[in-house]
Amino acid sequence: MDVLTVTANGDAALRAGLPGTTGRPAKRQRKPDSRAIATKSRIFEATTRVMLRAGVDGMSIQTIVAEAGVARGTLYRYFSSKEELLDAYTGYMRERFDAALQAAILPHTAPAARLEAFLGFFDEYLNSDQARRFLETEPQFALGYFRRSFDDGVSKVRDALDPVFDHWSRQLGRQLDRRLLAEFIMRVLISNVLVPVSHGHKGLAGKLMELAKHVG
Repeated sequence: MDVLTVTANGDAALRAGLPGTTGRPAKRQRKPDSRAIATKSRIFEATTRVMLRAGVDGMSIQTIVAEAGVARGTLYRYFSSKEELLDAYTGYMRERFDAALQAAILPHTAPAARLEAFLGFFDEYLNSDQARRFLETEPQFALGYFRRSFDDGVSKVRDALDPVFDHWSRQLGRQLDRRLLAEFIMRVLISNVLVPVSHGHKGLAGKLMELAKHVG
């Protein structure tokens, strides 16, 4: 049976027998390989432990496979070198962070509650033992991670706090420079890792609102 489709220019066409159509069914997307996902997660978790213990320089493929309890060939099935593993590991860290952030903020739709959840999440994450140990054990990797992830982080701050920025805009009666606010917030949060301060995130929320008054 001929199948009605929509071509790139928006016109309807029969898939079979018309120019530009193949008549072939669309390829089914493969399901994620749960075993491969579990193995890579195991390797990434081992990478975290080895890096915290020995740093990047003290980390080798052999130490990773020993820590993960997998064969050397298994690791090479997914990563051809230590450098490729570290690149993938950075992406893994970012994905885990993003998932945890969304889980923390999505239940909160009210602006004040969303800001409170957002700042509380970052306060806990950036002051965690693991975050500080990364910075102390492998500062070059940690700082490189901050640099590579900064622009993406700013975009995520802006998306996460859109309800907050909407609320502030209504209160102030003008549109705010959301990119500038998001970048400022991101820089404040990172600086708290480098130079810890004993602020409550409620106090920081008030300071951010004061800043918003002056950002057009």
